[in-house]
Amino acid sequence: MSPTTYQAICHCGNVRLEVTLEDALFPEGKTKVNRCNCSICTKHGYLLVYPKRSDVKFVGEAEARLKSYFFGQKRKPHRFCPECSSNVLIDFADSAFEKERPFLAVNVSRS
Repeated sequence: MSPTTYQAICHCGNVRLEVTLEDALFPEGKTKVNRCNCSICTKHGYLLVYPKRSDVKFVGEAEARLKSYFFGQKRKPHRFCPECSSNVLIDFADSAFEKERPFLAVNVSRS
């Protein structure tokens, strides 16, 4: 098992980030992609990986460019590019579940 870094970009190129996972994505490695079945994840076709917040590096001002959508209990903002509306990640910093807080859910789908 060795850390693997992936480059991520929204559709228009406005948001770029580097995501380091503890191991490569399956089948090359052991990191699996999760398909959440909640209403918003299903509607947007999210396919998620869960790196530690410290393992996600935004390129330039990418993080500041992201906009947020809140729903339900308004604890987990869904962050998206304001130019192309690509769904980029879900931020668990204010999650009701303390064990989730150090993580981000990064969308790896191409939708």
